[in-house]
Amino acid sequence: MKKSLLALGLLTFLSYGVYAQSILNGSFEDWTTTQYDDLSNWANSNRETLRSGIISVTKVSGVTGSAVKLETSLSSMGDTMGAFISNTPGDPLNGEGGVPFSQIPTAFTGKYKANMAGSDSAILLINFKKNGASIGTMFFTLGGKNQTTFSTFSFPISLTTAPDSVIIACASSNLLTQIGVAIGSNITYDDFAFTGPGVTQTIPNGNFETWTVMSSDKINGWDVGGPMECVSKVPDAYKGTAALKLVTISGENGSVNEAYLINGKFPQQRGSIMGLPFTNQNDTLIGYYKFSTPGVDSASISVQTTKGGNFVGGSYLALEPKATYTQFRIPVISTDVPDSIIIIIGASSIQGSDPTLGNILILDEVQLASAPLNTGLLTLSAKADNFNLYPNPASNTLFISNIETGATISIYDITGKLMLTQTKTDADNKTSINIDQLHSGIYQCIIVDKTGASSQQKFLKH
Repeated sequence: MKKSLLALGLLTFLSYGVYAQSILNGSFEDWTTTQYDDLSNWANSNRETLRSGIISVTKVSGVTGSAVKLETSLSSMGDTMGAFISNTPGDPLNGEGGVPFSQIPTAFTGKYKANMAGSDSAILLINFKKNGASIGTMFFTLGGKNQTTFSTFSFPISLTTAPDSVIIACASSNLLTQIGVAIGSNITYDDFAFTGPGVTQTIPNGNFETWTVMSSDKINGWDVGGPMECVSKVPDAYKGTAALKLVTISGENGSVNEAYLINGKFPQQRGSIMGLPFTNQNDTLIGYYKFSTPGVDSASISVQTTKGGNFVGGSYLALEPKATYTQFRIPVISTDVPDSIIIIIGASSIQGSDPTLGNILILDEVQLASAPLNTGLLTLSAKADNFNLYPNPASNTLFISNIETGATISIYDITGKLMLTQTKTDADNKTSINIDQLHSGIYQCIIVDKTGASSQQKFLKH
């Protein structure tokens, strides 16, 4: 009987390993670094298109010095992305933001060259405001099948009252009506200016001469929903040379911006969140994290499994503040054999109140119990690795020797579920743990000593 149970347990364990599916780049070691020129004084689409590794707003040669080029491109999701610049943060179509300007121009002028695909056209928006309200909004279009040299444009401005601010926004395609928007359409601008009797105020960096060299780290194997500046690569790793950092930052009008990380794909314009292939009905997601918040917030990890697009399982874990790396374990249990798994990670709680400004989540070594990373689940040390576990197989009581007072003993089942835990409080060399309530099968015993050094051994309960 014992022999049959042992054979059954080993078969279960081996079968479990055969179907193990790893979390792609769960060690957060694999990043793509992109250096680019960022246009000073102008918000632009690069923060969005960088998700697909695309620089949609670039520095090019101008009439004299430099100019700015905007190009419509194809995202990694297969969506068409128009490039844009705006002299102010916020949504220009909704009149958000504005830059100080208090004179009455009669024209908006500049230089351009363009190469529009099909019936596409570039658009410009000028919105004059006073006391927060729009007093004059104008739209203009520019195009050209293959205009390789700079031409001058001059659009009329009609104002009866002096403004106190202005919004200027440009796009590489007709994003207003979405008619004819085509990949590859591009336009280059230079020397923006307002002209007219008595007009002396200039447009900040309207000649596009001032740029800042930027560097963006894009994490491979994961997608980001939200501002890219909320996600970064840091050297403060649990293992290896890099870890993931998620933060919450200031947004517009007093809001707080945050980003979420997913092991699949966030939809850019349409569709549902897509996970990655996964067929284990029972598993455990394991990782290590540090988290700080100036408030009472928590970070979050959501795990969902789907089959044919329908949810068949899910778990949510709130990550409480921890100053040093702490292990988390999330059971992944499905009511049916799934075909995909979706992991979503955020630096704030996804349940309840708005995010707290200043949250910092550092995450490393995210893995499934069925497919541990090559770097290993735990930090090992010779000291922690010397413990003895017997008898093996065991029936009612498991004995553990050569562990220090204060060490934590944890027992997990084959799916990674925590079954038992206790702390050694006496000075005896041998410690016992009652396993009578455990079902027959293979288990993992993990010892963590007071220094954080850990080791693990498997045993069979019969």
